[in-house]
Amino acid sequence: MTAVRRFILPIAIALLLAPFLLSVHSRASAAHRLSAGAQLTINITPSTLVAGGDTVVFHIRSQAGVAVTVTVRFQNGQKQKLSGRTGKHGSLAIKYVVPLHVYLGTITVTARAVINGQKLAARTTFQVPYTIYITDVAALVRQGTTWVPTKQVHIGQDVRFQAALVWEEEAGVFMPPDGFQGGTVRVLSGSTTIYSSRMTGGGPQTDYVYADTTFNDSAQIGSLTVRVTYRHDHAHLTFTLSP
Repeated sequence: MTAVRRFILPIAIALLLAPFLLSVHSRASAAHRLSAGAQLTINITPSTLVAGGDTVVFHIRSQAGVAVTVTVRFQNGQKQKLSGRTGKHGSLAIKYVVPLHVYLGTITVTARAVINGQKLAARTTFQVPYTIYITDVAALVRQGTTWVPTKQVHIGQDVRFQAALVWEEEAGVFMPPDGFQGGTVRVLSGSTTIYSSRMTGGGPQTDYVYADTTFNDSAQIGSLTVRVTYRHDHAHLTFTLSP
C-alpha cells in the first residue's frame, strides 16, 4: 500500500502543476518567438535625388508601440537625431527637411530600437547632389541709367529689389545652363504686406532676379522689411522709406 502511494503521489502532483507549467512554457515560447521575429525596417520617400530644402519622409516599420530613434548623418560627420513611436499597426512616418546649407553627397539614415531587450538597427541612404539658396539681397534706386544699392528710398523714387540665387554642388558653385527663374519678394510694414511681386530676370547670363516698383503712399513712411523667397529659402533686408 505504501509503495502504491509513493507511485501515485508524484503523478497527482504533476497533474496539479501541469496547467501552470504549460502556461509558463507557452508564455516563454511566445516571448522567444516575439524576440526572434522582431524586425525594424526603414525606407525614404521620395527615393529619387533631393535638393537642400526638400522634405523627405522616413517610413519605419516594426511592432506596435516601439520607441524609435533616427540618426541622420552627413558626410562631414555631423549628425541630427529624431525620434518617434510606432502606432498600433507598427508604422511610423517622420518628416525631415533637408538643410539648405547641407554638406552635399550621400546622407545615411539609421533607425534604432530596443524590442524585448533586443537591439535592432536598420539603415538606408539618399543623395543630395545640389542645393539652391538666396544671397546678396539688396534694395537699389535708379540714378540716371544705373541702379545703386541703398538703405534709404524716397517717396516716388524708382526702387529695385534684387537677389542672387546660388546653385551649389559637391564640385563647387555653378549656375544652371538656363539660369534661374522666379522667386518672390514682399515688402512689409510691421506684419502688413504693402507690396508683393514675382521676381524676374535670371537667364543664362546672370544669377540675379529682381522686381521694380515705386512707393507713393506717405502712410508707408518708416522702416520696411524686404522678404525674398525662392523655393525653400528666405532672406531679409530692411530699408527706410522717407518723404
